[in-house]
Amino acid sequence: FCQLYELKVSNKIYMAIKKIIKTFKEKKKKLQYSKKGLAFCFLKIPYKKQDRYFCSQFVATVLEKSKAIKLRKNSSLYLPKDLSKIPNIKCSFTGNHKSFLSYFKIQPIPQTC
Repeated sequence: FCQLYELKVSNKIYMAIKKIIKTFKEKKKKLQYSKKGLAFCFLKIPYKKQDRYFCSQFVATVLEKSKAIKLRKNSSLYLPKDLSKIPNIKCSFTGNHKSFLSYFKIQPIPQTC
């Protein structure tokens, strides 16, 4: 299951988001998926370890740091369903991953062993 959301932001905020993502890309070798953070999120316990994020936590962090939104709770407590409730956010796609790739004309990356 896959959903894509859009949030209209000012040019200033858009540029801030790009800068934040660039910073993440520059340290991508240090970044790791936070399995423990996700587990704590389900238990509603804030947990943050440097350079570790789960997907919705990453999105919430970027939106908060860019000042696109003011979070109502710690970014480590955001699940995808929470992001879908952000005011003025619009769902622009719902489907499975295969239909997502097809919808946006993206070629899947071949799997290698």
